[in-house]
Amino acid sequence: MPRPKGKRLVHSMPCCCHFTPADIQTAKSDRIILNLDEFEALRLSDIETLYQVQAAEKMEVSRPTFTRLLESAHRKVAQAIVHGKELKIEGGNVKSVKLQRFICNGCNRTWAVVHKKGATMECPVCHGKCLCSQHNTDHSKHHEQHQAKCTCRNNGKINKNNKGKE
Repeated sequence: MPRPKGKRLVHSMPCCCHFTPADIQTAKSDRIILNLDEFEALRLSDIETLYQVQAAEKMEVSRPTFTRLLESAHRKVAQAIVHGKELKIEGGNVKSVKLQRFICNGCNRTWAVVHKKGATMECPVCHGKCLCSQHNTDHSKHHEQHQAKCTCRNNGKINKNNKGKE
């Protein structure tokens, strides 16, 4: 009996989890599922440009396992692009580090990161610094419902409970 697979550590969740070709109607059977551990392998290798040994350590897997995840991810993304198939990022045998969700008050983009105390945060899209910890996807409701938990950032200054007025 093979030993059970360990959970792979994921440091960053995708900003967008569903991609479809703009000019092609796809059936559900044409959907390709990219697991979160495969997504993380792509991110660490191709975006953070880590060596496979370093990336494997970050994911808490062996280097050969990381290589298999990366090869599978490259194959799935290539199939989606070449054959015009829908790509969905979900599932997998993963555990995630404690992530904090943010919303940019400039472009309304949301994302999740491992938040380190004292780290400078900026929007990955518009590079704005006016951010808000996100507990709810509707920003106005977020401020009304979670006033005590909200910390909004405005040009490096932290304003507590400002009800969305930046």
